[in-house]
Amino acid sequence: PAVGANMIVPDLAEKYASFNVPGEASYIAVCIAVLPKGLLGLLVAGLFAATMSSMDTSLNKSAGFLTKNFYQPVFRKNASDKELLRDGRIIMFVLLAVCIFIAPSIRHYKGLFHYLLYVWALLAPPVEDDDTRATALLAECALEVLIVTLGAAGAAVHTAGGEHHARPAARRGDVVDTVGAGDAFSAVTMLGLMNGWPWARTLLRAQELAGAVVGLRGATTTDTAFYENFATAWERT
Repeated sequence: PAVGANMIVPDLAEKYASFNVPGEASYIAVCIAVLPKGLLGLLVAGLFAATMSSMDTSLNKSAGFLTKNFYQPVFRKNASDKELLRDGRIIMFVLLAVCIFIAPSIRHYKGLFHYLLYVWALLAPPVEDDDTRATALLAECALEVLIVTLGAAGAAVHTAGGEHHARPAARRGDVVDTVGAGDAFSAVTMLGLMNGWPWARTLLRAQELAGAVVGLRGATTTDTAFYENFATAWERT
């Protein structure tokens, strides 16, 4: 649905302009467009059932983890199974209350996925910096080159020979659709490898094309001039 939405619901961004990320409505927008009312109702019921099942699993798992790994060792070392079961249920209701309390704050973020990343960043233990991890991964996997894409932060290249190049993302206007940006980046990277471009040049050009692709609706365009402009500019330098 996320890919088909470009053709089935071409005005998705206008219809769901109130969303922080209109693309997140692509699934339900396609379903509304292609499913009859009866099947649409069945789909909604299925979504609710799947959500309830996932919530039950997450709450039970989290309550069990906190009860056995934190509550019992710290507060109730000699508690019986019956007492732990009772306390685990209380902990589960507390977790549920916390989820209900923080749910409204999700709207202040780009989406649930970004919110989860933010929460995980607060809870996760500190890790090594990117350069240290890249060097370790190069050695561990016997790699010659490691290319790291960082989304809006750009991209970086690390080589076994000690080279390191970083380039911020190239922006050419508003972001319309991020589908295809990664493919564009990879295509130019492979072109640079085939033509023997220096890594700094390859990274710059890959970011230029990826930055232009996010301004398109869809992963590609039938306008050949879009690609010819890049090819002509690259031949000159």
